[in-house]
Amino acid sequence: MPVVKDTPIITHSDISQINFPVVKVETSHLFSDTNFADDLPSAIYSPDHNKVLSFCSGNYQLTENEELFSPVIELAQSVLGDVQIITKSYDDRRFYVDIIGDRRLYEVTKNDKICPMISIKNSYDGTVKQGFSLSYFRQICSNGMKGFAKEYSFESKHSKDKNILAELPILKKDLLNIKMKIEEFKRMADRQMTGEELDALLEEFKTSKSIQYPKRLLEEVPEIIGTEQEILKAPLSAWLVYNGFNNALMHADTKMLPEEKEKIDRRVLNHILLAAN
Repeated sequence: MPVVKDTPIITHSDISQINFPVVKVETSHLFSDTNFADDLPSAIYSPDHNKVLSFCSGNYQLTENEELFSPVIELAQSVLGDVQIITKSYDDRRFYVDIIGDRRLYEVTKNDKICPMISIKNSYDGTVKQGFSLSYFRQICSNGMKGFAKEYSFESKHSKDKNILAELPILKKDLLNIKMKIEEFKRMADRQMTGEELDALLEEFKTSKSIQYPKRLLEEVPEIIGTEQEILKAPLSAWLVYNGFNNALMHADTKMLPEEKEKIDRRVLNHILLAAN
């Protein structure tokens, strides 16, 4: 199972709350009486919090949140118009922003719609690579489909020879062509599954070391699927089965970090697609 962190993930009311200043300084300036290993000459420091966020090597490239997030948000707004922005952080050093184009809706099946979502991540401790991805957000039951059939994903280490913003034209191109992906989703919705197939998946995930789906959430999956079937008046399908697992995982009251959830979600999707073929 993924390691559970003690510090909670915070959801912010405004993205400005994570755009606090940070600086890269020599460790000797902060700790004049302390010796450090030769590969840790620098520290990432937040003056507003009076907090050391990490120690790093000399070639670590600090990218402040506003420097990374603002150009991607501007791109999303230029293509999608008004967007919803959800901002989260972990311990003032890992940051996650979802940009949801909820005015650009595409119907997969009757009353079941999705919209584009751009996710951005950054960290001041180097544990999360800076990056952004294009995926989808599902409107039914407010089920966010992070990681679902990603159109585009790019991430980079915090190094001086990388400029992640140079990838924005590719993101824009895929964002403009996103409607072409809907047919694949419709094929998943057309692939009906049986109750026995769902039971088999639930049993398999209980012991699967490769997928690592939290066991305590498995009991919620059939209930979520059943609720959505009632709402949509739809038969059991690969589409609803995947979204049942996704919904339980993404909306769970857990301290798992977003990147940990995303890895599990991706494995679940691939496994269901394989089982449905």
